[in-house]
Amino acid sequence: MKILVTGATGFIGRQACRELTASGHEVTATARTVGRAVGIDAARIVVTGPVTPETDWSEALAGVEAVLHLLSPYVAGDGFAPGETDPARQMIETARALTQQAAGANVLRLVHTSSIKASGEATTHTPFGPENLGDPVSEYGKAKRDTELAIAEASAGTRMSTVSVRPPVVYGPGEHGSIRRLIGLLSDKPGWMLPLNVKTNRRSFIYVGNLVSALIACLKVPGEGHRTIFIQDERAVSTAELSGAILRALGRSEQLGLTPPAWLGRHLGGVGRRLYGSLEIDDSLCRLELGWRPAVTLDEAMSAAVAAFREEAASCNWPC
Repeated sequence: MKILVTGATGFIGRQACRELTASGHEVTATARTVGRAVGIDAARIVVTGPVTPETDWSEALAGVEAVLHLLSPYVAGDGFAPGETDPARQMIETARALTQQAAGANVLRLVHTSSIKASGEATTHTPFGPENLGDPVSEYGKAKRDTELAIAEASAGTRMSTVSVRPPVVYGPGEHGSIRRLIGLLSDKPGWMLPLNVKTNRRSFIYVGNLVSALIACLKVPGEGHRTIFIQDERAVSTAELSGAILRALGRSEQLGLTPPAWLGRHLGGVGRRLYGSLEIDDSLCRLELGWRPAVTLDEAMSAAVAAFREEAASCNWPC
């Protein structure tokens, strides 16, 4: 299959290009500059410059059968990173324009990476999934939800089917977000010193390799119209289980300290809520629809993430 990958220079994009090429697909990858495209595994690189709603995608879409749209602004906490000019509108209208141009170029499938934030920031009794789409709370979550709607509207009445995938936090080699910071914390301090032994919450995560395999499944599985797909690793885990997997990969004692979540809520605010609250996904129906299961276990994924962390730390004389 001839596949266009936008956002190919990012953490997910580079692995997606690598896996698609290894599977025999012909990949066209986009990059803002030639320099950013170094090391991308693709048959063709198209340099777009800064991407806006006015970007002409005709060169990138030439001969393409499917699009994997990974392009997204940087995020800081619950919002966009500073320095972006109206990033929500840029994201929404860029996706709309790409969808319209792809449909006009006779592309048959467009798969878009959204975010579980399009469903909300937390779950209580019912996980997010096809039967509980939720409602976004943060600026970023609302923009992701509106991007999904723009793609659905732009593709309506065309031959092109579209899929929006709502993954939870993505981790693995190359990631520099919350899991990477937790690995750094647990590598620096004994587990018993850290208040992480909370076993009652449930949070969904997904390893980058599992996410990419799910995205490839979305590109292949026949469908019509617009669909929303939820995915995660094998199951949701507690903060204690997540921390334990990291400590095992680090070769350290799994003993963790315990501090009541109420204390953390008062002292850490949103960080404490994200670490101790629940954000759970039910992807059982989506797995049946895609014929997909995550191949990489939590322990295997954390071993890869920790190995990448150590390699990076060694190369920059950690701490860096």
